[in-house]
Formats: sequence, C-alpha cells, structure tokens
Amino acid sequence: MGFTRMAFSPEDGLNNTVHYPTTPVSEADARAQVQSVSDQLKAYLNNTLLAQMESTLLGQSGAERIGSAAVANVLGETVRTQIADVKRQIDDASMGSVSDGTIVTAKLADAAVTKTKLHPDAMDWTLVADSGVLNASGSFTMTAQTGKSEMLVQLCNDTGTVVSGMFVAPLDANGVMIPACQRVVSFNPADFSVDYRSITMASATTIVYGLSRAYSVDGVTNLQRAYVFVR
Repeated sequence: MGFTRMAFSPEDGLNNTVHYPTTPVSEADARAQVQSVSDQLKAYLNNTLLAQMESTLLGQSGAERIGSAAVANVLGETVRTQIADVKRQIDDASMGSVSDGTIVTAKLADAAVTKTKLHPDAMDWTLVADSGVLNASGSFTMTAQTGKSEMLVQLCNDTGTVVSGMFVAPLDANGVMIPACQRVVSFNPADFSVDYRSITMASATTIVYGLSRAYSVDGVTNLQRAYVFVR
C-alpha cells in the first residue's frame, strides 16, 4: 500500500514561470511564491504523511504502510504483517501447535518429565492388558507373554489416570511373574491406606488381584483399574 506521494501544484513547482513569474511585481508576490511552496510541504507533512503514519485503522494503519526487510521464518513484507505472523506463531505455541520435532532437550526444565507423564512406550514397554473397572477382588486375563522378561502394572482410577502406584516384576520363561505375589505401595498423598494391595499371576494369562481395604479420603478405593505392560 505505501504512503501517498507528495506532488507540487503546479507539478513543477517554482520551475513553473507562469505560476511563479521570474520577476515578481512586488515583494509581497515574491514572498507569496516561496510561502506557497512551503505551505504545500507543510500541508502534506501534517495532513497526509503524519496522518497516514499515525493511523490505527485496519487496512490503513501506519504499520501496514511501512515496508520491512524479510525476517527468517516470518511471513509478510510490512511491519504489521510480520508482527501479526509472529503473534500467530506465539499463539500456536501456547495452544500446543508447535511444529513436530522443534522442542529440544535444553528447552525442558529440570524434573519437568515425571514418572506419571512418561509413557511406558518410552522405555520399550508395550501395553498388553487393560483390566477394565475392577471390583474389590477378582481376576482378569491377558494374552500369554512368553519370551518377555519384565512386567509393569500401573494402578489407576476408573478413568485410567494413574493414582495409586505401580510396580515392576520379572517374568519367568513361561511369562509368569516372579515372585508370584506383589505388594503395591501407594504414592497418592490422599490415600492413607496401611493395608496391602496384591497382584498375583496364576498363569501366563491370568492375573489375580486383591484391593484390600485401601481407601482414599473420600471413602472410595482409588485402585479401580490396572494397566499391564511387558518388555
């Protein structure tokens, strides 16, 4: 868009000998010739150029008229379009739309990646069973895990959020847990349980569980689901 260019009236200014005679007939005429050109400059600067530079109207703002050299990874050729694109990139980042593969290790705060946020797949764990919502005790089955050496069980609430704890146990050649029974200690601060939670593998496919009398402060057991991973 740019700024409105100034033009003298007449276009050739003082060079126009008809509008500005070479020999003015009086001192007043001579002053009027010089003042006329000066007034045109003043009017353009105050009423046109500055007005356009100071405008904040969308589509007519000064920042939309001022050109700007190219900036790496920023779109636009004017100050406003470049600022708008930088804002878009910031908004995308704040909404989680950061381009894949752009966050480097140095950008992560110390201790930012916690156990509850680290997906088991990051450690080569493979999800092999979801118990579904559990009762006070019982069992559920999964496919045989022969050839695997370790099993991880996450204890969750009914929606699958890890709230109660986890444990890792070795598997024998037949895919059965060693030792057969695991006691699980809660890491939920709201859980004041002093009782046990047990997980037993009766075979390479059957997991037996007992929730004991482990309750959270709202009176509802927080061990209502189990995810089983192996590697």
